[in-house]
Amino acid sequence: MNIAGQGGIGSGFELRPRRAGELMDVAFRLTRHAIHTMWPVMLAVLVPVSALAAVQIASLQNAASARDFTTSSNGQSGLSLVSTIVVGLLVVTLVPAMYAIHMGAPISSGDALRHGLRRVPIAILYAILSSLALLGLMVPTTIVFVLAFFAIFAVARITGAVGVIVVAAISYLATFIGLLGLTGRFQLGFIALIIEYIGPVEALKRGFSLTKRRWLQYGALQALMLILIVIFGVVAGGVGAAVFSAIEGSIGIGIVAFAGYLLYLGIWFPMYTALGVAMYVDSRVRLEALDIGQLSSQLSSPTLLG
Repeated sequence: MNIAGQGGIGSGFELRPRRAGELMDVAFRLTRHAIHTMWPVMLAVLVPVSALAAVQIASLQNAASARDFTTSSNGQSGLSLVSTIVVGLLVVTLVPAMYAIHMGAPISSGDALRHGLRRVPIAILYAILSSLALLGLMVPTTIVFVLAFFAIFAVARITGAVGVIVVAAISYLATFIGLLGLTGRFQLGFIALIIEYIGPVEALKRGFSLTKRRWLQYGALQALMLILIVIFGVVAGGVGAAVFSAIEGSIGIGIVAFAGYLLYLGIWFPMYTALGVAMYVDSRVRLEALDIGQLSSQLSSPTLLG
């Protein structure tokens, strides 16, 4: 049963949950199509941020005194805050673009930008509420982490060092996946906020509803995506080190830093957003049969398609 637009990333899928490999495949394809569509917006956002980061890193390397280093470090912290805000603006633009591409009704970068900017005020409020909610949920997570810590020591008494390593690896990996899955529930709420034009409280509920009994799987997918990005970063870092060795001084540092930030931000955030959009659509298929009446209304809405 084809419930997506003709030619969309989701064309031809059945009303069943996608397997992990299928979700990753959709995320990669969405990333490729979105970068092709959204490159003007992405470059307008990421090039200035990457350039500022390169200048800051070069200044850290050239700090002549502890005072200069402290000043540069403070500037780096300020840059991180600015980068977070700016990249947040990029994400609210990528979400409607990727959703439209997924559903076979691609929109222009300008239309996606306008749609995303209209949701910025409510998205900021959602970010505040979800951060507070996440802090509250960290309490039981911390309890689980502490229990796992004591379990490691208990196993150590019985099995020795090998048992400690195995139990520690399993415990920390499970905790990591759990945290990613938990944040993923808030991410799907954020996507619902942008797509469905709902309020922040309802979006929080939507995020938890859409990830019902599946949030750990989503956490595992996010962990896999993060591992792939880390591998890419290691390879890119090796190339950057080779470039840096060929171009000495602050100019070389700046070039490597600029390229590194641009590649990282230009790949990681689209891929992370694409995985969220793929999971959002798949969850709606699984739980709501995509609410076909609502979907039809959304796909023909001028607020989404411009």
